[in-house]
Amino acid sequence: MILVSLFCFVGIIKVSAFTVKDSAQVEDYILYMASHEGVSVNLALGIANAESGTWHDKLKRKLPNPTAKNPVGTASGSFQYLDSTFKGFCINTFGMTDTMNDKNHAAIQVNCAVEMLKMPLGYKHWCASYENWIKSIPLEEQKLYNCVNA
Repeated sequence: MILVSLFCFVGIIKVSAFTVKDSAQVEDYILYMASHEGVSVNLALGIANAESGTWHDKLKRKLPNPTAKNPVGTASGSFQYLDSTFKGFCINTFGMTDTMNDKNHAAIQVNCAVEMLKMPLGYKHWCASYENWIKSIPLEEQKLYNCVNA
């Protein structure tokens, strides 16, 4: 399946096309979008793995899981968006889609997370999993992120 995302920010149209077949390709897309948009790849990938990471024996590491679903609440996808967060940011703030039906669209989740991480203190949307994702970030960079007493 080819996923194409088209969205507009302040008059600039961004297009991303990415074929997503598995978690490794979602990881590649996270790395691409984060580096392309000036977001820490360590942060973006660390959050995705903390939120939805699934261990892959063959690769001996975690990869983000675009089909992850929290059995208790509305959180789902690689970045575990709650319905309210997806609607508030991905639909209303960034205009990446106009429907909740796209909530688990892998490219939209990544694009929206990267845009949120570009915001001042944007990482704080994922403070609930801070103790997990901060470990994957180099010590020098960890100083930039603080969710303690957030």
